[in-house]
Amino acid sequence: MAVSPLGYAPEQYSLEEKIMSSFASGHKRKDMEVICPQGFKTDWPAWVKSALVVGRLAPSAVNRQPWRFSVDTDAIKISVDNLKDSHHISKRLDCGIAMIHIEIGASHEGIRGQWEYLDQSDVAIFKVQKKI
Repeated sequence: MAVSPLGYAPEQYSLEEKIMSSFASGHKRKDMEVICPQGFKTDWPAWVKSALVVGRLAPSAVNRQPWRFSVDTDAIKISVDNLKDSHHISKRLDCGIAMIHIEIGASHEGIRGQWEYLDQSDVAIFKVQKKI
């Protein structure tokens, strides 16, 4: 079982929230070049760009952002950065959270897809099924 936040934080933080957020690095996201080693291409279809931008924003355990994205024709593959266990929390679970974000980003651009699950450091591949 897992729990993931959903929605937006209020515009104004309470004093307690300001203090707590000063100890966390939750707002720091890895650069796209880190999570998408092949680089972020401006000529990719809009659905790919939207999916990756939204996937990058997904929450993860202790903000480690262990996912890596690679793009192929009509597909996005998500992998873990490495197989090293950290914090005794599944990196594949974190990738699952990013996967739903990828689906939402693609859907926003009118694309539906299907996930094919993979083994080891490769977690899954999102393949376009149809345009909506």
